Amino acid sequence: MNDEKFQQLVLEQFQLLNNRFDSMDKRLGAVEENVASMNQRLGAVEDNVASMNQRLGAVEDNVASMSERVDRIEQNLAFLVKSQVRTEKKLDDLASMVARRFLEGDAHFEDLLEQLRERLETRFDSLDSKQAEMNFVLKDLSYRYIKHESEIQALKLAR
Repeated sequence: MNDEKFQQLVLEQFQLLNNRFDSMDKRLGAVEENVASMNQRLGAVEDNVASMNQRLGAVEDNVASMSERVDRIEQNLAFLVKSQVRTEKKLDDLASMVARRFLEGDAHFEDLLEQLRERLETRFDSLDSKQAEMNFVLKDLSYRYIKHESEIQALKLAR
């Protein structure tokens, strides 16, 4: 009888261990599913980071391009200012020449003076128009540059 009890006890212990093994096997399966799910989510996050890095690169390229354009516009504005200064100097030189000619009594001096005024007004209007256009483009580029800088910061923070 002791033998039967011992066998029964061993059988019960075996059954308990078998049930425990099945329970651990189920928990291990659940952990494996969680790991697989986390790996999928990690892959999606990595894809998002790669996409954000790509967009960040594109925005940085746009900012670099805009910086180059701003530099060119600033160079053009500097050229326009120099041109305006040269034109004003020429105007001063012409004014002194006009005064001399007027004192000398040149007959068709009045006609030449009127033609000169018209040409200078046209030239100044053209320069003012170009400068206003460049200022507008510069303001627009500055606004877009600031916008892209804020997008870069947002993408960096999202990373």
